[in-house]
Amino acid sequence: MQKVNKLGIDLDNTLTELNPTLKMLSDYYNKPIMTIEDVKDYNLSSIYGISHQDSREFWMNVEHEVCEKSELSTLRFDSIYRNFVDNDTEIYIITNRHEKFREITENWLKINAIPYHKLIMTSGHSKVNVLNEYEIDIMIDDKPHLFHEVYESDCKTEMVLVQYEYNKDVPCHYTMNLEGELV
Repeated sequence: MQKVNKLGIDLDNTLTELNPTLKMLSDYYNKPIMTIEDVKDYNLSSIYGISHQDSREFWMNVEHEVCEKSELSTLRFDSIYRNFVDNDTEIYIITNRHEKFREITENWLKINAIPYHKLIMTSGHSKVNVLNEYEIDIMIDDKPHLFHEVYESDCKTEMVLVQYEYNKDVPCHYTMNLEGELV
């Protein structure tokens, strides 16, 4: 892999496992636990046929817990550091999490020994401006809309897709499977 000066890494469903969030969704809605293979849409609540309003309610009530109890994907973490990071790489954690979860997120990063130079919380806003502003060389993410935004803009960032069923058809430079292998 090429030398990366500035690496952007998403948190949720990229550095973290999806299964704990699916468990929280099933508990909240009192529905059976779905598997990763059941998730065909980036909007996780859609697997339960939940309305947009009910989905917003879930995130308003439980997002702090999702942030706090996320589980590190050690396979993807190890692969990211093995393939993209050297001693000179600046690591930017770029997440759509809301700013009010900064302390929880910083604690999670510390507990999981995730080295980084800067934590950028977009509070749900597009990451494209951040990628341009910080001149990120490579961004690792799972959100389909971000990949389309990057490819439809003048953004020079190369994109690595953490591939799920819901994003398998998006344009990207590299693809990483859930086991952390670049394919």
